[in-house]
Amino acid sequence: MIFSIAWKNIWRNKTRSLIVISSVAVGVFSGVFLLAAMNSSIVQRIDAAVNEELSHIQVNNKDFRSSSDIRDIIKDYPAVEASVQTLPGVKKTTGRIIIRGIASTSAKSTGVEINGIDVEKEKEIFTLRKKLIPGTGSFFESETKFNSVFIGEKLAKDLNIIRYILTPEAVASLDSINIPEGVISKLEPIYGQRFISDKKFNKMLGKLLSAEEDRKYSLKIKEAAWSYREGSKVILTFLDMNNTQTGAGFRVSGIFRTNNNMFEATSVFVPENELRVLTGMQEGTWHRLIARLDNNDLTDAATVEARRIESGASTYHQAPLR
Repeated sequence: MIFSIAWKNIWRNKTRSLIVISSVAVGVFSGVFLLAAMNSSIVQRIDAAVNEELSHIQVNNKDFRSSSDIRDIIKDYPAVEASVQTLPGVKKTTGRIIIRGIASTSAKSTGVEINGIDVEKEKEIFTLRKKLIPGTGSFFESETKFNSVFIGEKLAKDLNIIRYILTPEAVASLDSINIPEGVISKLEPIYGQRFISDKKFNKMLGKLLSAEEDRKYSLKIKEAAWSYREGSKVILTFLDMNNTQTGAGFRVSGIFRTNNNMFEATSVFVPENELRVLTGMQEGTWHRLIARLDNNDLTDAATVEARRIESGASTYHQAPLR
C-alpha cells in the first residue's frame, strides 16, 4: 500500500522526479569516478616509488638514518644479505653506498644524495634506467675514462645543465606539432638565443606571448627548445671515511625523468667502484641493502624474519606495497 502510494507520487510530477533521479545518478557516478581516479593515481605512485626509488625492503645500520654518517655501514654485510635472501619471496638483493654531498657546476650548486650502485644489479631491481631521456646518453653503458654520474632532469635544470635555444630545427618542429604560425612569428626575437635556466625562458615566453598562448603552447615550445650537451661536467663534493672533504669531477652519463621532482632534484647515481676510490670505503661495505620481492606482498613469515634482522645491528624498512 505505502509502496503503491510512493510510486504514484514519484510520477505525479515527472519533470521534478526526473531532475532528482538524474542529479542523484550524476552525483553517484561522479563520486565513483573520482574515487577510481584517486585510487589509480595512488597505485601508480606506489608502483613508481617501488620500481624506481625504494624497492620492497631496505636494511640500514641502526644509526645511519639519523646521522647519515659515512662510517655507519652495515656490519657483517654478507651475513645480513644472506638472512634477507632467505625471506619468502625475495628475488634479488643489492647494496648501495649513500653519501650526502653537494653537486655544483660553474653556475650553481645544491645539496644531493649520492648513491653508489652496482650497475648490473640495479638493472635487475629498478626500472630507473628506462626513464632515461632520449638523446642525453645512457645508464652507464658508454665507456669513458672519466667518472660518470646519472642525474634527474630537475637537478640538471637547477644546475643549468639543461638550457633552451630555438634553433632552426626547433622552429621547424614547432610547425610540425601544429603551433599556430602567429605564435611562431612572435618567437622570432629569441631565435638562436640561449637561455641558461628554465625560469628565464619561462619569463621571456610570458613577455612574447599572450596569457592564453602561454598557457596553451609554452610547454610544447620548451620541449622543442630543450637543449643539452652530452657529457656535461658536474663536481660532487662530500666527506670521505676520515671526515675529510673530498670530491671530483663527473661527466653526466644520462638524465632521467620521473613524476617525482624531489627525487629528480636530490638523487644522483654513480658506479660504486668510483665512489670507493674517492671515499676510501672498503670493497664489500655498504650503507644500505635493498631487496626485491617476486610479487607485491610480504608474508607474515617474511615480516617476522625482517624484524629479527632489525634487532641486530641494522634497521629494517618496508616500502609501501599494494
